[in-house]
Amino acid sequence: MCVSWLFYDTMKQQKKSIQSLICLLITGSLLITGNVFADDNEGVQCTRPEKTPSVPDGRRSSEQEMKEALTEVREYLNANATFRECIGTLLEASKDSSSDNLRKAAERLITETMETDELLGELFNQQVRIYKSINPSY
Repeated sequence: MCVSWLFYDTMKQQKKSIQSLICLLITGSLLITGNVFADDNEGVQCTRPEKTPSVPDGRRSSEQEMKEALTEVREYLNANATFRECIGTLLEASKDSSSDNLRKAAERLITETMETDELLGELFNQQVRIYKSINPSY
């Protein structure tokens, strides 16, 4: 959950602000854009993952919770990669007939999912580092 890691006693105020922004960007990017990009002529639909996985608090999570989160994050990243590949395939197949606005929208979706993946990966890795600092045997 994004809110739980905002209140660490030892974190500096600046880190809190950055993490809040990351959380908002990750959740907001899914709300701003659609979850489906389709080619009406071919009947092909590219479906974007509906829910960004929550990242557990590395200070308070169990090993099992961290492993489950890793699985969820990997599945999400793989689903986003599949979504991007699908959009790329649709764009390539319709490059002569697709409008400039459609191409820009597709490219924006590709960029947004890449940015979301990067932010989610950074956030999860940060929590793993915190978890490992508290549980060195992990």
